[in-house]
Amino acid sequence: MKVRVLLADDHRMLREALRAMLEKEPDIEVVGEAADGRSLLQLVRKLTPDIVVLDIAMPELNGIEAMGHLASRYPKIRVVALSMHSDRRYVIEMLKAGAAGYVVKAAAGTELLRAIRAVASGRNYLCPEVAGSVIDDISRRDGPARTGLAALGRREREILQLIAEGHRS
Repeated sequence: MKVRVLLADDHRMLREALRAMLEKEPDIEVVGEAADGRSLLQLVRKLTPDIVVLDIAMPELNGIEAMGHLASRYPKIRVVALSMHSDRRYVIEMLKAGAAGYVVKAAAGTELLRAIRAVASGRNYLCPEVAGSVIDDISRRDGPARTGLAALGRREREILQLIAEGHRS
């Protein structure tokens, strides 16, 4: 049985390229395309895909907001975020909103195929470009508490030293 995928990205050329790539795969069927968040929600209701490949930066309703709607209304539909953003804040926000996977556009080819297949089989997937930043974020949050000077960054320590030496802003 084929995995039914819906593509949501505001760039038509990217959607067309992704569709062409995905349609070459015998286990994947692209059932639709959306150019904005509102169209996405309408198409999801109509087409009931297995997986949505969702861009974060879209008009009408951005990917994080659309993810929230999808997670609450269609909990069985899995989402792979596809974004130009590798910043951990975007990754964490999408994961918190309910995305099961995250792939940066720069690595979209085989990484997106891996993500779709992993998510379709019930696993989560982070491309290597963002996995490290997520692990760093978690270990920083869950690691040993830093106190005193150890809690300050390099620039903060430098400013504290300047204040201690009597310098003013």
